[in-house]
Amino acid sequence: EGGGDVDVVRVGLGMVLEENEDGFLVVEELQAGKGADLCGNVKAGDILVEVDGYPVGRYDDPASEDGNFVVTIENIGQLSVGPVGTVCRMTLRRGTQGFVVEIPRVVPVPTGTQYA
Repeated sequence: EGGGDVDVVRVGLGMVLEENEDGFLVVEELQAGKGADLCGNVKAGDILVEVDGYPVGRYDDPASEDGNFVVTIENIGQLSVGPVGTVCRMTLRRGTQGFVVEIPRVVPVPTGTQYA
């Protein structure tokens, strides 16, 4: 009793991703009230380039055969899901422009919530 253990709440970033025909991970939509939506810098159509310093590539990317970690649609949850209150740093591309965003991991506020 009272062992000091605290349950760590782990959450994602609120992005629905899809792998396009070229093997890129593309933001399909944002989930309202979650980190990617709240940060205001991520839009549908953005392409993921890097997640917390790891390159995004295809599952058969040659870099992964060299023992390097490559982010794919299958394993992105290992990096994007984390403790509430932390951030995930991503490099995205919109058109030809690359940019970095820090997406907070937050507990989403239910829609329709009223504050007094």
